[in-house]
Amino acid sequence: MFTTPRLVAIALCAALNFAIGNVVYLVKLPIYLDSVGTILCALLLFPDRGAAIVCAFVAGFIGVILTGLVINPFLPWFMFTVLAIALVSRC
Repeated sequence: MFTTPRLVAIALCAALNFAIGNVVYLVKLPIYLDSVGTILCALLLFPDRGAAIVCAFVAGFIGVILTGLVINPFLPWFMFTVLAIALVSRC
């Protein structure tokens, strides 16, 4: 299930989640943008829907955990939101 291109997509999308989420949090924008990488990962792996869900969730999970450890300790409480975004974005 985790081939090399999928692992690269997961890593890049998690880094995108981390970068955009930190910028939005530090600038104090009233918008939630740290799921862009999760949606992008699901869209890049669209032909295989099962892999798209799993890879999008893993990318979102890594991004949320990294952001929770580095800058926003309340963000890991939104893990079910990451799962919902991964499920909805695969359609």
